Amino acid sequence: MTKEFVIPVSWSVATDLTVEAESLEKAIEKVKKMPDLPKDYEYIDGSFEVDLETAKELNQANEVSHLFESGQDEKNSIADAGIIQKMLVISTAHIREETGKWLSQASNFSTNGLVIYKKSKYGFLILVLDEDDLESEEIPEDLLQVIKFAQSIECDWVMLDYDAPKICELQTYEW
Repeated sequence: MTKEFVIPVSWSVATDLTVEAESLEKAIEKVKKMPDLPKDYEYIDGSFEVDLETAKELNQANEVSHLFESGQDEKNSIADAGIIQKMLVISTAHIREETGKWLSQASNFSTNGLVIYKKSKYGFLILVLDEDDLESEEIPEDLLQVIKFAQSIECDWVMLDYDAPKICELQTYEW
């Protein structure tokens, strides 16, 4: 029996952009604020990567589903075991650049009551704990708002990703 697996991958591309500006600095700022990615680009050889840790986290249910193949209703067994969890997937634009740096330094271990995993080069996975378990005075306010929102909609995880959508319920930041 085959199963579907979600495998997070990333790769880099490059292109040249032409913009009009009064100075090089202003041209660079203009490019940084472009709302859409360019359509013409070249793949950078050797940049393709599979995010193994995230793949393991995302596919946890597939890895243990064989434990429930004993004639029981598989959906009920998996749900009852707490294997299926809700994840809020939103843009990294919902945190400040400084918070992104803070998450990078804190990733892949538990800190301030958070469990944080770096997701490839452009994001993070954060386990949403009960408010009582958070050391909120140490957590940046913008990240705390994201976590509280995830708690309010009963999510177990937050995935902050560069390419994920922005949502109207949370503030966004330019970076």
